[in-house]
Amino acid sequence: MENNEGLLDNTTSATPERPEMLKIVCILSYIGIGLMLLFGILCTFSFALSQETIDEIWPKIIESNPMLESLEASAFFHTIGIMGLVFILFNLASLAGVMMMWNLNKKGFFIYLAAELIINFIPFDMGQEKGAGGYIMNILIDGIFIALYAVNLKHMGTSSEGN
Repeated sequence: MENNEGLLDNTTSATPERPEMLKIVCILSYIGIGLMLLFGILCTFSFALSQETIDEIWPKIIESNPMLESLEASAFFHTIGIMGLVFILFNLASLAGVMMMWNLNKKGFFIYLAAELIINFIPFDMGQEKGAGGYIMNILIDGIFIALYAVNLKHMGTSSEGN
């Protein structure tokens, strides 16, 4: 019976262990992606707004942000809905990449990298000038996560290696 336990120990130790930093970065990514998915879902609710509701809330929106006055209200809410769908799509791709990296699959890094880079460069014309600070901050945060994942690539293999 002791021999069987030894065999079990040998087979379980053959699987590579996930580094602590990779665990932390993946967990932070799960949290961030979850929040962005929630944001995307909330944005898609704008598709369900009736014209009466839009007409009712639009003056309040203009009052709080006069720069939007030149926009047509229904086009504004349509853009928000499209933005939500795009956020959902690319965050699901990011989630797939993070899940693959969690399982030590190197392909996940490239999926995550592509999704995060693309989402940062999709323009959304919301009728107002977005300062460069918003773009720079998003790119900086994504750059840090990409760099942290890249450092952990040496611990990942390909799916053909059984990871």
